[in-house]
Amino acid sequence: MNTTALTSWHESHHAKMIDFFNTLLPVHYEHGIIAEHEAVRTHAGIFDVSHMGQLFFKGHSALDQARLILSMDIDAMSKNQVKYGFILRENGTMVDDVLCMKTCDDEILLIVNGANITKVMAFLNERFEGQAFVENDSDLYSVIAFQGPLTESLIKKIYPETLDYYTFVHGTFHNIEMFISRTGYTGEHGYEFIMANRDAQKVWDLLLGLSDQVMPCGLGARDSLRMEAGMPLYGHELNDELTPLDVNLGFFLPKHRRHLFNLHEFTPSFKRIGFVLNDKVIPREGYILTQHGQEVGKVSSGTFSPSLKRGIAMAIVKASVNMEDAIECVIRSKSYPIEIIKLPFIKK
Repeated sequence: MNTTALTSWHESHHAKMIDFFNTLLPVHYEHGIIAEHEAVRTHAGIFDVSHMGQLFFKGHSALDQARLILSMDIDAMSKNQVKYGFILRENGTMVDDVLCMKTCDDEILLIVNGANITKVMAFLNERFEGQAFVENDSDLYSVIAFQGPLTESLIKKIYPETLDYYTFVHGTFHNIEMFISRTGYTGEHGYEFIMANRDAQKVWDLLLGLSDQVMPCGLGARDSLRMEAGMPLYGHELNDELTPLDVNLGFFLPKHRRHLFNLHEFTPSFKRIGFVLNDKVIPREGYILTQHGQEVGKVSSGTFSPSLKRGIAMAIVKASVNMEDAIECVIRSKSYPIEIIKLPFIKK
């Protein structure tokens, strides 16, 4: 099993560790998931997300290949801009969802899901017949997320300039070379830091030392935070069989690029919805949704929302579902009426 540069710190601080797609990561610390969740909503939290992958496309040949597999228009991106999007097959289905960082005119950095690094590399080598111009540097870097409303002021102690949403800077700060991006997966103001593994502990300690209101957080809070923010997760809302248009994410696939993936005349078969339950039950992944007694979809992610104090979920349902008619979630053979919510659950 893989470890991160921070594993020893997590273990010495009594984190509950789990195998997350073959990487040992903290699910929570002694405070627990809800306390960590609330710390990010009210103050600040840091997360070790070093399982994420880093793929560099360098040079004109590499960018030519990237244009054929990425949903975003990299030519329309400015230097130091970040865009969210997808690696797509020729039929429009999603290999992974990614962040694309434009480091210079002839180079981009893709941040891919840790669980999908091997799959993405295999896809690229197959797509380009063993001649993929990509550097997989995932083993060289660590990633730390710094999230919460206090981060906007605390970051000034490290980088005094203002970073616009979905932009980044690359340089040396506090004698550490790193990328600092104004991105995150919580719905809060936040930043993500990418640095060499040897510097991960220094950055972690630096961020923790900014304020006694910065709390270390694990994957449990990260999941409940992204759920409240209505953010999809690959393997749940996103998978190998769906296109971005099937999950209400067509915004991230410009219309002038859809022909590259045979989606220019595509009619979605599914849609992604968010809902809450008003009963004291929690909708979980795989639970069936019904309408008029017929199955119309399944829960893709579900959890207890610490902010709303009730169960929330996202689900993939048939595109033909009438959203005006009652829909129920089947939990242990009992049907519960759902209340559909326009995502995100928490408005910021």
